[in-house]
Amino acid sequence: MLSACGSKPEFELVEQDPKIRIQFEMLNDGQSVDIGDRFVDQNEFNLQLKTMRFYISDLRLVGNDGEQELSEVELVNFNELQDGQVNPFVQGYDFIVKKDVFNELIFAIGLDAEMNSTDPTILPKDNPLSANSQMYWDWGSKYIFIMLEAGIDLDKDGVMDDDIGFHTGLDEQYFGLQDKTISLALEAFEKDTITVSIDWNKLFPTTGANAIDLNQAPYYHANADQEARDMTRLFAENFIGAIDIK
Repeated sequence: MLSACGSKPEFELVEQDPKIRIQFEMLNDGQSVDIGDRFVDQNEFNLQLKTMRFYISDLRLVGNDGEQELSEVELVNFNELQDGQVNPFVQGYDFIVKKDVFNELIFAIGLDAEMNSTDPTILPKDNPLSANSQMYWDWGSKYIFIMLEAGIDLDKDGVMDDDIGFHTGLDEQYFGLQDKTISLALEAFEKDTITVSIDWNKLFPTTGANAIDLNQAPYYHANADQEARDMTRLFAENFIGAIDIK
């Protein structure tokens, strides 16, 4: 009996582009705060985080070889199991990039006037601008840019007896491109993470021009009245100042 063996094809390793994960977190005194967590801030307020969602847009990386666009817009959602169901909008997003040495992360918070004019009813459910995002004011004026809600225990008896909330929006509360310095080298096949943190205690300073008094249990929708516009604008400014990269 004669038999012949064919030669095996040579194995060829195909180079894969590196991946980058942009992860978002809330910090209180250096400790991560997730949905449902109770914590005491630097002003000794007893709090419980209930909702944290915001739009990050025009997300880009800058490296030695130039800019790489990551995403036009994403909805960062700290509650990934909202209403008991897996949500398409999450707390961290993965992107494929070209290998480079990166030195800047560029982004905007909110939506520019063009995106803010989008009709959410014509978009698929997994689009961050769709009605499924729960970020559109169908009774008000276009999109919410940042939605933060928390319980507050004002009398310190262990019971959350009120809520605070800030819902920013309107074209005037869109903050253009922010740039943050990073130091990250990625080669083929590699994966790394950039963590974007928001410092709760910088969101709610008690002194200075941007102070916000949580004793008043503030709850503001940007389009309610002029006071709400002013307070949500102040909160949005604080939000930008509270962002750090690591």
